[in-house]
Amino acid sequence: MEDIRKTFTFYEYKEVEAPAEQFSFLIDSYESFGWKLDENMPGNYGDDIYVKRLAEGKNVKLRFKRNRNIMNKAELVAAVAEKTNSTKKDAEASINAFLETVEKALKKGEKVQLIGFG
Repeated sequence: MEDIRKTFTFYEYKEVEAPAEQFSFLIDSYESFGWKLDENMPGNYGDDIYVKRLAEGKNVKLRFKRNRNIMNKAELVAAVAEKTNSTKKDAEASINAFLETVEKALKKGEKVQLIGFG
């Protein structure tokens, strides 16, 4: 799996119908969260169809995509085990303890804040 992750990029797609007067705001908003306009979408931003619909004041469809190379739990366990020079079993126990601690705090209504994470 690791070799595939290095050579293949996974994408998530989202289509949004935007009123002509809000399209610029929506583009900026989505780009703030890592979404990019999908340049392969016919009728997307800059295309003649898009420009014509915008000039007529009609709604336009915007198609966004973003990179979704996400580490799953098994990959996280392996990475933590390697980084801490421990077994996968010990790393998984530590990760599970962390997640259970966070979950318990959130269920009690406590705030969990990890400064510098993410």
